[in-house]
Amino acid sequence: MKEIESNPPCEVLTYRKNRISLEALEDKFFFLIDEKEDKFSIYFKDEKYGVFLSYDSKGKEDKVNKFLLPNSNSPIHIETNGNSGIVIFFPLYKLNNREELNKKKINTVYGEIISKLRVNFSEEKSKMIVEINAIICLVSISLIESEKERIIDKIVSFIRENITNDKLSLDYVAHNLYMSKRKLQYIFSSNKTTYKKTLNEVKIDLLVYYINENPDVSIKYILSKCGFNSHSSASNAFKIAKGETLYQYKKKIRAS
Repeated sequence: MKEIESNPPCEVLTYRKNRISLEALEDKFFFLIDEKEDKFSIYFKDEKYGVFLSYDSKGKEDKVNKFLLPNSNSPIHIETNGNSGIVIFFPLYKLNNREELNKKKINTVYGEIISKLRVNFSEEKSKMIVEINAIICLVSISLIESEKERIIDKIVSFIRENITNDKLSLDYVAHNLYMSKRKLQYIFSSNKTTYKKTLNEVKIDLLVYYINENPDVSIKYILSKCGFNSHSSASNAFKIAKGETLYQYKKKIRAS
């Protein structure tokens, strides 16, 4: 990948007051964490870039792979305790909700690959750049997947909150979440599910919740709270989803 000259989005300063130079890869920037420089601070010029931090840790976590949200008002202070690693700065313009960045977690499988790439960087610069670019790709993919999860979580929450609403439908969800029916269907499809399947999962989860909360509660009483119109439809759906009848599940919870 050809490196380009560009103005770095921030300034990095070690506790020894040494300035760290960033290297550019297209619209991303990175620097390798030197084992001798185990403390450094990131001073952001603006908030257009996010941070991905990866290093080995001797603490509670053997490997650290996490995102950090920038703050132009105050620096981010990082301690790696003498462990090598990498810091990558990536643009936030593709994120719909950048405030969620700190809550995002790197995919576990991607994290393992990133850690292996990082600890086995090639000494040859050209090969190292390819390895770093591979890490950047994995970070980008993980961010995209996290964004998709955030959207589907929002949809599921809306369905749950409106489960007793007679107007609840695919069209109703799309209209109230300000998206087209086709886009909503695409979101379900990209998450390998459908509106009908998601609706059914919400209903079953609510049934489980109410039974767990009060095993003595009447099933007939909670059916309407879970969006079921009949006892037979609830029983069939529960048996398919859980592999046991409602009464078997209720009996098991009461005995536990």
